[in-house]
Amino acid sequence: MTIGVATLVSAPTAALAAPADQGPEAVPPVAPPVAPPVLAPVLTPTDQPDALAAEALARVAETQRRLAAVEAELTRFDTTLRAGDLKTARLAIGGVEKLCADPLPALPTEAMPQGWAGVVAASADRLQREHLRRRDELCASLPQLAGRLAEAQLRQRMERVAAALPALKAGSRDAESVGQLKTLLIKATGAKLTAKNPSYGPSTTAAVREFQAKRSLPVTGRVDKVVWRELLVANGGPLTPAVFSGKAAPSERAAAAVRAALSQLGLPYEWGAVKPGESFDCSGLTSWAYRQAGVTLPRHSTDQAVGSPVAREDLRPGDLIVWQGHVAMYVDKGRMIEAGDPVRLTALRTSNVGMPFLGFFRPTA
Repeated sequence: MTIGVATLVSAPTAALAAPADQGPEAVPPVAPPVAPPVLAPVLTPTDQPDALAAEALARVAETQRRLAAVEAELTRFDTTLRAGDLKTARLAIGGVEKLCADPLPALPTEAMPQGWAGVVAASADRLQREHLRRRDELCASLPQLAGRLAEAQLRQRMERVAAALPALKAGSRDAESVGQLKTLLIKATGAKLTAKNPSYGPSTTAAVREFQAKRSLPVTGRVDKVVWRELLVANGGPLTPAVFSGKAAPSERAAAAVRAALSQLGLPYEWGAVKPGESFDCSGLTSWAYRQAGVTLPRHSTDQAVGSPVAREDLRPGDLIVWQGHVAMYVDKGRMIEAGDPVRLTALRTSNVGMPFLGFFRPTA
């Protein structure tokens, strides 16, 4: 019997067909697709150079930000110093100090990758090194900045002291002021003058003219507030020994307290302040001055009415002049020092803007 191709194909098909008395087989439901698990990215050898380049660029950006912050503080310092805002200039120096103390991103230690990523990383490395070098240069200027600020503070302070000193010229007969002038000129120029000679003669005039020329001031041979200020700045501060001898003080402690107070001449007044070289209030100055001499006084002015009461005619250096709300210290020759604005020498008085006067007191025996 011959079997055709159609029979070979149809036979298996018929065998697989469902019997006539059975319905079609039920199709099972299809489950929803399951999302593949999220895996953390793994850097392949191909990705590694890109990551190193990105890290290098991030280091450069952070270093550049720190450098810009230092430069901004230095600009603030210069601007405020020129404007005479010494408080802000001091804050700017503090900002530079803090920024210079902060650690910077470390330079890479691993080898640079190959290809374009290596070029980027190497360029970033060079730029970071340049930023670090520049920042180190700026931070190294901190002592110079501090010196400029100290000089400006001294000049501002001496300007206040000079405002209380008299104008002098040839023929002036203020023996004490001429003596101070000559002492300052001797220190500033080496002039051959005799400080004890009260005469303002040709040699003094010549020394003043020489000093004015050195300081690029108008050469007049006369002494005004500007000349006084520059002489005091050249001396590094007030001439305490010339202002106060201490011979009449009741004790060495009292003399030491007066010298300490005089060393703060010209500082501005600040309520509640005890900041040597910066600012004081009235009782802050007197209590600080006596503390330098080893004597403790109450902090508030009214409470400094301590020790032995003395009469006006018996006043000696270091005695306190006390009001209910203010206090000053007697120096000599009818003068007292007080923290007004600024700390200054003034004529002895017992009145003070309506405050009750409590008297004169000697804190030391």
